[in-house]
Amino acid sequence: MYKVVITRKAEKGYNKLIEYREQINRVLDLLETVPYPSKEYSLKKLCGSDAYRIRVGKVRIKYFIVKEKKEIVVYNIELRSDSTYKRG
Repeated sequence: MYKVVITRKAEKGYNKLIEYREQINRVLDLLETVPYPSKEYSLKKLCGSDAYRIRVGKVRIKYFIVKEKKEIVVYNIELRSDSTYKRG
């Protein structure tokens, strides 16, 4: 069983996303028992780091795992905008 730790930045994002809280809470609860929920959600390992991203509708939850402490550190919760993945 893992302990989910939410950083200050992620907490601010969580507080802004009132209408998505139920979905976010479901993901955070699942992460306590399943740190890599690829079957349930769109999980992707982020390039150049040991971090992961879960997509829940328009919300992105980014986290990394500290295996020695059995912790999952959620460092960003944000709403995906239309310009999130556009370059230029």
